[in-house]
Formats: sequence, C-alpha cells, structure tokens
Amino acid sequence: MISRTSLLLVASAAFLPVISHGALVVYSFTGATNGSTGPFSPEGVATGVNASMMTASNMGNGTTGGVMSAFANPNDTSSPAYIFDGKGYSLNAGVTANDSTGPLDTPTLSTFTFTVTPTGAPITYTTLTLDFGSDLTNNVAINGTDFRFDLYYSIGGGALTQVGSTSLLSISSNTSHAVQNDLTKDLSSIPAFSSPVSGAVTFELRFGDNNSGAADKRIFIDDINVNGSVVPEPSSVLLLAGAAATLLRRSRKG
Repeated sequence: MISRTSLLLVASAAFLPVISHGALVVYSFTGATNGSTGPFSPEGVATGVNASMMTASNMGNGTTGGVMSAFANPNDTSSPAYIFDGKGYSLNAGVTANDSTGPLDTPTLSTFTFTVTPTGAPITYTTLTLDFGSDLTNNVAINGTDFRFDLYYSIGGGALTQVGSTSLLSISSNTSHAVQNDLTKDLSSIPAFSSPVSGAVTFELRFGDNNSGAADKRIFIDDINVNGSVVPEPSSVLLLAGAAATLLRRSRKG
C-alpha cells in the first residue's frame, strides 16, 4: 500500500521544472523542398526553448545552391561516397567570398542565421555541431582548395563574435571529397557562455573557400545542432523543495 508521504512526494515532483539536455535545436532540412534556399524551420526544439526560422544569405539561388536529397560526382572515386541522411544543403562555392587566411569576414558573406531564446529558465550552451563536406563537381582539379566554415554569435543583439578558429576541409583533386561529420564548435569555453544565458542568442554560420578559381566547387551542410541544457534556476528548485518539505511535515502531524 502506498503511504501518504509517498503520494505527497510524487505530487510535488510533478511540479518540478522540466530539465532538457542534449540537442536543444536541430536544423536538418528534412522537411524542405528540393531546391529550396530557405528560410528553414527547425526540425527539433527542446522544451523551454524557442528557435527562429533559419535564413540564408548569399547561399545560392536554387541552381547554385539549395536543398538536395543526395550528391554524386561521377568523377569522384573516393570512398565512402558522401550522401546525407535524408536531405542536406548543397552550396556552389563559386558564389561565396574568398578568404585565403583568417576568419571569413570579406563581403559578400554566405551565411545561415538563426536565433535561440529561452522561454523560461536560462540556457546552458555547450556546443554547436554540423556535418560539413566538400567536393569538386566537374573535371577541373583545383588542388589545395580549402573549404571554410566559421561560427559567430551575438547575445541580446550585441556585436557578432567568432567562436574559436576557422574550420577547414581540403580537396586535392577532382576525384576526391572531404567530409567531417559532427564538426564541433565548443561554446562552453567562451566566457559569454560560461554561465546560463537568459537572453536571445543569434548564431551566424559562414561558409567560403580560399580559391578564387573556377566555380565547380561545392560545400555540403547538414544536421546543424545547438547542444546544451535548460536547467531551472536554483531559487525555483529551492522554493519547490521547501513546499514539499512543508507538505511532509503536515502529513506527519496528521
């Protein structure tokens, strides 16, 4: 038989705030139409989080960029073949700005942008991950091309700040590609994210390459995840714990 005390504990636990861990927001293009250049809805949003549509700027026009189901270069003999799970975004790097060194900061930037906002308790951010790939589309051999990805953030509408350093993928010939699944940008090491964030955070993902040659170059993007947790503030947990203790004392007296 369940005691009165146990019932009170169960009842009080039901009012505790939900704690979300892992992927807070996911953009994976699975619900997008082939050829679409956005804006894109998030495919997953954790409890306690609001995520905006992801908008694209200078990310192609449907011919030079857009959502696709699979990618195949007949000249590419490297293995394994690069195929997204479901759908991904293919960008012809001929439309991107060329930065040979340093961060991607030369206009016109090719970007994905979205904003994450807590709906209640603040958010603890840990990482942003994505699948990042590249290859050459034709017989041209643009040896030594570095395909580049940078992540920037802004809190509460402030200035954009780079996270870490520029990520690179190198292609040596038109018969190969480069892939980095779950490429990770560490947010927890950034001072602005060292404690839970209660304001809106805008993320800007920048893409480009270091070669201003032929346009037969593609950047592949998929499974953009913002990871972290939504944890109730200590004051609210203590308040609920105090209420539960009061109920227990009254139960014992009764």
